[in-house]
Amino acid sequence: MPSLENIASVFKASRTPTLIISPDSPIFTIAHANDAYLAIMGVRLENIVGRALMDVFPESDHEPALKRKKALRSGLEHALILKKAYKERLSRYDIANPATGKLEARFWNSDTYPILDDEDEVEYIVHMPNDVTEYIPAETTLKLENEILSNKNFHHPLFNDYPDGVATMDLYGNFLSVNQVFCDLTESSKDSLLQVSFIPFVAPDNFQNVFRFFQKAIEGEIQNFEAKIVTAKGNYRTINITNLPIIDNKEVIGIYLIAKDITELVHAKLQLDRNNQRISTILESITDGFIAVDNNWIISYFNKEAEMILGVKREAVIGKNLWDVFPNGKKEKFYPEYHRAMSDRVSVRFNEYISEQNIWLEVTAYPSGDGMAAYFRDITEKVHSDLQLQEAKERYQALFDFSPLAKWVYDTKTHRYLAANETAIREYGYSLQEFLSMNIKDLWLPADIPLLDDVLATNVKQKKTSKFQGRLVKKSGEIIEAQIEGQQLPSWGENARLILALDITKRIEAERALKTSEQRFKALVQEGSDLIAIVDSLGNYLYVSPTYKRLGVEPEAMLGLNIFDTLHEADVAHLRSLFFSLQPSISLQVPPFRRLGVNNQVHWLETVVTDLREDPAVGGIVINSRDVTQRVQNEKKIRENIDYYNNITQTTADAIYDWDLRSNELRWTKGFTQIFGHEQSGPSSSEGWFDLVHPEDRDRVVDAIYENLKNRAHSWKIEYRFRAADRNYRFVMDRGFFKYNEAGEPERMTGALKDVSERVNYLCSIEGLNKRLGEISWMQSHIVRAPLARIMGLSELLRYNEGEITQKELVGLLTDSANELDGIIRKILQQTKSI
Repeated sequence: MPSLENIASVFKASRTPTLIISPDSPIFTIAHANDAYLAIMGVRLENIVGRALMDVFPESDHEPALKRKKALRSGLEHALILKKAYKERLSRYDIANPATGKLEARFWNSDTYPILDDEDEVEYIVHMPNDVTEYIPAETTLKLENEILSNKNFHHPLFNDYPDGVATMDLYGNFLSVNQVFCDLTESSKDSLLQVSFIPFVAPDNFQNVFRFFQKAIEGEIQNFEAKIVTAKGNYRTINITNLPIIDNKEVIGIYLIAKDITELVHAKLQLDRNNQRISTILESITDGFIAVDNNWIISYFNKEAEMILGVKREAVIGKNLWDVFPNGKKEKFYPEYHRAMSDRVSVRFNEYISEQNIWLEVTAYPSGDGMAAYFRDITEKVHSDLQLQEAKERYQALFDFSPLAKWVYDTKTHRYLAANETAIREYGYSLQEFLSMNIKDLWLPADIPLLDDVLATNVKQKKTSKFQGRLVKKSGEIIEAQIEGQQLPSWGENARLILALDITKRIEAERALKTSEQRFKALVQEGSDLIAIVDSLGNYLYVSPTYKRLGVEPEAMLGLNIFDTLHEADVAHLRSLFFSLQPSISLQVPPFRRLGVNNQVHWLETVVTDLREDPAVGGIVINSRDVTQRVQNEKKIRENIDYYNNITQTTADAIYDWDLRSNELRWTKGFTQIFGHEQSGPSSSEGWFDLVHPEDRDRVVDAIYENLKNRAHSWKIEYRFRAADRNYRFVMDRGFFKYNEAGEPERMTGALKDVSERVNYLCSIEGLNKRLGEISWMQSHIVRAPLARIMGLSELLRYNEGEITQKELVGLLTDSANELDGIIRKILQQTKSI
């Protein structure tokens, strides 16, 4: 970094007067001066170091002195801002003659250049004046003393009444005169502007170009360009500037500067560029024909409807000259009207007959950025009325009436309308006669009239340009938001004032809707349950929502950090692979992973990642996460419990189930597969469960379950047949327990199925045995008794037979009964063996 001592030592022995100045604009403190400078100026070093340059070498208040003072300051500002050398030629500064003590006219050429430090910042400014008085002819000296631009009293009506800002500058860029519009544009007073040059108002990134255009203007070239300025209040504006050289005796003596505020126009153009893509889609769907040409009449766009109306395929016309494709157009209105739209940069609207297709077209053409565009539609059926209307419009040529904005002229004394254009008549519903009988306050909403009164009392009374917003009421009663602009109109009379109104109702509604949307978004982001972040292509945080405070971290502290530095080391590799495989505008569902919080506390996050880097509204990768730590821990406990129960159920013959009655989700332990042989772990819903119940038992089981739920029972028990994997049914014992919430509503049912087929089969065998024993007992008590009774009766007959029956007959009967009894006994013995 250069020190003051080093710089001073370089110039100490130089014969060229050298002054070293600190870059503390606008003071410009003197830091050092060499001997040559002290000698030529007749001052001592200790009397000037540390003092402001203008205090040490003051000028009088007369016009030439002020001009020289501003020229010197302009050179210093040039070196400071541009960091480049500045040459000033033939500048007058009078100094005292050492012998006589009287001031003598001196003329100087001076070089001013910056000394930069290691960081390319201006450390000091070196000013080196060179006395060239002896080389200046007498006639040149007289001319230099003739200050042509010293008189700032411009009386030309254009200067003060011109709607744009107007100023004059000398050859150093210092303001000599300004109109009120220019003061409003720069947000400065006239007195303050006349003390400075244009340099402080130029935006830093525009200074090179602006200065280059200024240099060309003082060389005699008219310059027109756009630039950004910074007003005295620090506001940025985009203006269109025209620099017109002021020439006297074939020499440039100053500059006319005309400035037009185009800030809103630039913003509108940016918005238009964003809508170009949408417009292309719209043009293909509209019912009007559309054609666009460039400045050379080469067709660049030709939509489908144009093909149908004109009977020409777009492939045959795109890239060709309009008048070559449609030569008859030169004989019709198309040629002059299209040329008027192109050359005058105005919209045109007309009707014309196309002989080839025997149709009438309604055409609207307007200049575009690089050519012209036209809409047209078939209006053959309405041609007569439309032609009459078009002819009436063409007769009405005044620019006032053709303005697309509603405009009025009124008398500032009486506030009564003097004129209204067609747009005002059409949009507000009043006839011209009605307007001429009205006061300007008649259009205003009563609640906003105090605002109008304030404007009338300030801007209008002082004949200033005004721009404000208010609510107007149409004849229909419709209330609109309007941007109002007003300015004096001397061509209509001393008290005439022009006002125009731009309907901004839709824009206001859109802004309100956008504000509401932003508030909702803010509420969603700040109060929602999701953790929202935006990162760049490398994973560095660009935005972190306030909801991250729930993880114990401050969102502001995360900005600039890398997302992978906050993850558990076991998850980094997998998540890196997913992150760098993202595709534009595609959302990726990321399974739960671990994020480290305060004191390395682990948080499980479930995340959706969406690549919106190509979306200008986002410009990054959106990460939408939800803290699922509790859920992961619960699932882990559930898995542990299931493993625990599975281990337990391996030692039991039961199939344990858990039925979530709200979601109808059914879970089984491993015992289900072991007992019934199914490959799956068990039916996942009640429908699958009931399908395995024997059809004859199904209704009974289902009814029993819902009957218990209806009665708020806490347990149940039932036996039924259940189908195994081999398609055979087994008898099961089902024991279950019901769980209810605080409202008494059923939530879960937990139970176990036990295979009781062996027990049921055993009981069935016992019942069969008992049945056979009963049959034997019945045979013994009934069938055996009949032949036995007969034998006992025959025995009595043998004892007391008195000859009525022969003994042979009795013995035969006895033998038959004995044989019958023997057969019965054998049958009993046979049944007994089968038990």
